[in-house]
Formats: sequence, structure tokens, C-alpha cells
Amino acid sequence: MSAFKEDIDAIGSDFAADVDAVGSDGMRDISKRIDDIRSRIDKVMAVPKKPAKYGADTPAYELPIADTPITYCTHLPTSDQTNGIDPFYVRMCATISGDAYSLKSDISEFVNLDKGYNLSDVGLKEPPKAVIYDNNGPFEPTNPPFVAVVVGTKLVLAWRGSVTLIDWIRDFSFYVSSSFRWKNVAKVVKVHGGYLAMIDNTLAVHEDRLLDIVKDNGIQEILLTGHSLAGGAAQVAQLWFEGTMDPTVDPRPNEWQKLAKETGLTVRCMSFEGPSTTVFVESKDKDLNQKGKAFINQCGAKMCTTVYSMDPVPRLIGGVPFVLTLLENLVMAYEKNSSPIVRFFEREALSAIKQVLITFKIPNPLNTNEPIAQQFMHIGKCLYYASPTAVPEVYIDNKNNILVDKEGKPSSLPDLFSIKYVQCDKDVADAIYNNHLYIIRGPGLSFNRIKDAA
Repeated sequence: MSAFKEDIDAIGSDFAADVDAVGSDGMRDISKRIDDIRSRIDKVMAVPKKPAKYGADTPAYELPIADTPITYCTHLPTSDQTNGIDPFYVRMCATISGDAYSLKSDISEFVNLDKGYNLSDVGLKEPPKAVIYDNNGPFEPTNPPFVAVVVGTKLVLAWRGSVTLIDWIRDFSFYVSSSFRWKNVAKVVKVHGGYLAMIDNTLAVHEDRLLDIVKDNGIQEILLTGHSLAGGAAQVAQLWFEGTMDPTVDPRPNEWQKLAKETGLTVRCMSFEGPSTTVFVESKDKDLNQKGKAFINQCGAKMCTTVYSMDPVPRLIGGVPFVLTLLENLVMAYEKNSSPIVRFFEREALSAIKQVLITFKIPNPLNTNEPIAQQFMHIGKCLYYASPTAVPEVYIDNKNNILVDKEGKPSSLPDLFSIKYVQCDKDVADAIYNNHLYIIRGPGLSFNRIKDAA
């Protein structure tokens, strides 16, 4: 295994050298910062290990909940802030997304979905019911589990976020891809290929059953959700469904189009701390460009993702400078503390970060002053919580100036990346960990704290 790792390191170094040969001064500055971070990670990781409080090889998702008080978000978002999702369903999506981290062997183990509220207060006659659970059997380490839950006249589809090393690799495998589901604009609308593969797999397996569930339960709306990796996947799923249900985008007749026309079935996405996933690739065909922009806005008008405090994940891929600043803060904190990294998730995360940082050195051929990763954007609203007691604020990630408001005018909402990184002086790893998880297990927006969420 060590020889294999050395080979991978060598390949990475060779690739990095090739990348350094191209790009502008701006890219060379980013490349220099990345090299510095990777070198400092090596030194930090070289400090001898010692026994950990919970065991050095305890995976993150099996760690006890951090010794933090149970705190909910004081202010819930309005449905306007979440692009049409009622606050109760925001909380239900957060609860399901948190519960998805608890690996289950059977659908009957989803037992926390009717706690924290009264059915009559939210207009429900029956408690939420899980109707599909697929943990992917022996492939759970490579393919995150999926669950479908009927909540009144809504159907919530959720995936599990990152837990395994393969999950993290998927997060950073930001090759772009298109789908037959938006065939007519596939040339200009691209998404995160790793997440699209997840969605295609889930829906290829479960599409027929989902159609039956929608028809049998009088479902009026599908809510796509998940935390972290799963939040990114849910955003890609929005394009999958939106394209499938629109005959001008997917010209092939299908049951989803029929349901949308006959019953008014709609689809919305509530992502929690998900990475940016969508890329607009301008072509020489002006008409196609306009259709692609229209499709992106059509999807984005029904999407929202949370961004809690300084969590790097929603800024991941599309916000390289922010992420590099945070990583420099993290490495500096380790250097100052001069203490061994003993927790499994920290060692694994730092090892993975060292390798994948190389991909951030690939320049954008259309703008060599920035990494190609900067092309990725959130196309829905970004719901920013500065703290548990903060009033949520709405931002957008409008890199290409293609997002418009309901009247079709350029959006006046502030830019997500106008929020600058605030340096943390101590416990940086814990701050990153808690910032990323708070919104679904603080409990944050969830109805309850899931004990083994991560």
C-alpha cells in the first residue's frame, strides 16, 4: 500500500509540474499557494501519532456528538428565501438529510421523522413514511444510500453525504458532464459529473417505483435534498427532473412530462451545505446560449442551498481563493499547536486534500487568470446563516452574470463570495467540522439531533 501511495504522489507531482508550465501570473500565484499548503501538510502529518480520545481510527460518522449545546436556528427562512419551500418542509428535509447519515439495514429504521412537531399543526393527517431505502449493499462505501419519504402530498428524495474516502474523491471529481435529460441544451449546460453519475444510477434503478409512488399518493411536489455531497447531488437532480419534465429540453415523451401536464407536479431542491455543481459553457450559437441560460434560470428558480458561517464546502470547487485561505488557516493552526493529528477524519481529510489540491491548479483555457474549477456555480439562492441566532440572508453565485430575477432582469442580490473568510485562531478543524454539520445536526434547522450524523 505504501508503494502504491508513493506512486500516486509521484504522478501527482508530475501532473502539478505540467500544470505549472501554463497559466497566467494569477494562476501561478494560486499554484504557489497550493504547493505551499501541500508541503506544510506533509510536515504536519509527519508528527508522530498518539492515542486519540475516541480511538485514532474511529471514522467521523461514528464519533460521539461534539460537546456542544443543542441549539436550533433562531430564525427560520421564509418560503421566498428558499424559492418556494415552506419552513416546515425545510426542517423536514434537514431532518431526513441528517438521518441519512445513520447507516441502516432496513427501511423500518427510519423512526425519527414524526418527532419535534404536531402533525395537525403542519396539516398532516399521517406521519412521514419512508417508502424506498437503498443502501446499495456491498457498494455502500462507494455509492451513498438513497431514501424516499412521503410527507403528505410531497415526496422527499434524499441521499447520504460524504462519509468514506471514495465519497471525498467523488466530491473533487469535478469533470463536467451532460445528460440526455436536458439534451437540447446539453452543449452549453454542464454539471458535476461525479454527482450526475449518482443521480443517473439512483433514478435508473428506482424511476418506475417513484412514478408509482407519485401516482398512488397524489404527490403534488417532489423535494430533492441532502447534505454536503448529497446536497450537490440534489442540485444536479433538479436539472435531471426539470429537463425530463420539459418537452422543449428533453424532446422524448415520458411519464414525468405527462404528470407535470396533467397534475401540475413540480420539483424543488433544498440543499444543505452542498458544493456548487453547474457550469454554463458559452457557444458560438447565440440562440442555443439563450436557451441554456433560460434552462439554468428555470431550474435555479426552484433551488436553494444553505451556507453556514465559514463552511468551505458550499464554496468548494467554485470558490478556490476562499478555500485556499481557509486551508492556510487550518495548517497554520496545526503548526502553532505542534500536536499530533490523531482523529481519523482529520488524517484522511488532509491526505485527500493534499492530492486533490493539484486539480485546483488546472487553469481555465478561456481565462488563464483563474482555475477551471472557478467555472462551477450555484444556480439557486444561497441562504447564508452567520450564526445560530442570525437572521438568514439570501445571496447568489452569479459568476457569468446569467442569473436573473422573476422579471427577467439582472439579479440585484449580493454575491456569495463578497462574504470574506474570517480567520479562526484556535480549534480550526473543529470549527470547520461544526460549521459544516451544524445546519442539520446542531440541530440547526432539523427537528432533532441525529446521534451519529457526520
